[in-house]
Amino acid sequence: MTKEEVEGHLRRVFQRGKEVQSLVDQAKEARLRLLEKIISQNLDGQLVAESVARMENALRIGFDPSDTKWPPPVVTVYLEPHQMLGHASILVDELFLDGQKTTKWDQELSTVNQLLIGRCQKHEPLLSRISGSLDELLKQVERTLSRIQEKMGLDAKDFEEQTWWDYADYVLPARDEIEYGWEGLCMEGFQGRFVKFRDRLISFDERLRKALPEAAKKYHKASGRYYLTGGDLETSPMSFWWRRLGLTRKGEPVWR
Repeated sequence: MTKEEVEGHLRRVFQRGKEVQSLVDQAKEARLRLLEKIISQNLDGQLVAESVARMENALRIGFDPSDTKWPPPVVTVYLEPHQMLGHASILVDELFLDGQKTTKWDQELSTVNQLLIGRCQKHEPLLSRISGSLDELLKQVERTLSRIQEKMGLDAKDFEEQTWWDYADYVLPARDEIEYGWEGLCMEGFQGRFVKFRDRLISFDERLRKALPEAAKKYHKASGRYYLTGGDLETSPMSFWWRRLGLTRKGEPVWR
């Protein structure tokens, strides 16, 4: 190659690199705006007040989460404001790790946190109801996962028809709800009240981590589905491993 050809090649490589970086920056900016929108919704004063009002009304009428019908959201009425706080907190952490300033969000998180701590201190039975809600959510996802695992012996098509929506509509959304609620309760300093629950959750996660890849292979064989746990990775917290399972082109499970 001549000197001119080499220089021309290097210019094209440099330009291509700039174009790729521009696309990456645009994607990062879009994700930043999306996360900020979700955080803002979860910390919106009016929405938080409405959630707290529903929680206190349920407490006033004596609603028992163990009496409700599966699935959520009814069962999570006591958890909802804590989930809103937890959801926002998790995403603010991600913004911080991405190098964003979070002072404004930290102040809003603190305001909601103090509000919820005050409500729990005001209403003595509330933590018991929250505990019941967490137990009910986990109990139901444990049962659903057991039903899915019992059907692993079916052929791929029947397995997909009988279990795909169990994962999509019940197990995975409920696991999200639990994590958001747990994060909120930890922010409020109440994690010590739920040690036994946390141990049960760790045990469940061990089962789920094994079950998801096995199911993903069968779904891929049945219909070519290449993902199980969700395609919108930009809205799924990085720590939510149960939302980050996909398949390689060879059909092998991979955590994304």
